[in-house]
Amino acid sequence: MAESRRPKRVRLKWNSQSSADNKLARSGLARTVFPADELARFVGYRFQTLDQGHTFYLRELAGGVYYGRKTGSNSWLPIRAFQFAWHSLQSGAEVSLSDLEGFLRRASPDRTDQDSSCFASMLASVEPVRYLKGPIRLFMAELAAHDGMTYRPEQP
Repeated sequence: MAESRRPKRVRLKWNSQSSADNKLARSGLARTVFPADELARFVGYRFQTLDQGHTFYLRELAGGVYYGRKTGSNSWLPIRAFQFAWHSLQSGAEVSLSDLEGFLRRASPDRTDQDSSCFASMLASVEPVRYLKGPIRLFMAELAAHDGMTYRPEQP
């Protein structure tokens, strides 16, 4: 008895020169690595979470992003989470707080305290990232069809 063979499925490669990629390349922002040096400019600055306005301070960047809350508690975010979010933003996606939580879990699966609110504020401070409230969404300014707000932390 002859076996019926299904034809193989062919996977087509996604065109890497999408319209979002083209816009990004034209704008000169086509950086594949998260620009940690831009975030490093804000070490010692006072940040506020975008959603509730809670204060925290960026302490240092050394293998991760270390920050302290006004209450005295300290925490850190893995730099890989910033890299994951950066790639998503560069693809033209809008990133929500729940997306940021997913990037944090992916970068550091053993952690239970995922602070996406602080993550969003730090990410929004890097050019050309913009944000919208209600709910919080981050996006690249040059790739969006709408305007957003720029976030800048305060000097000490």
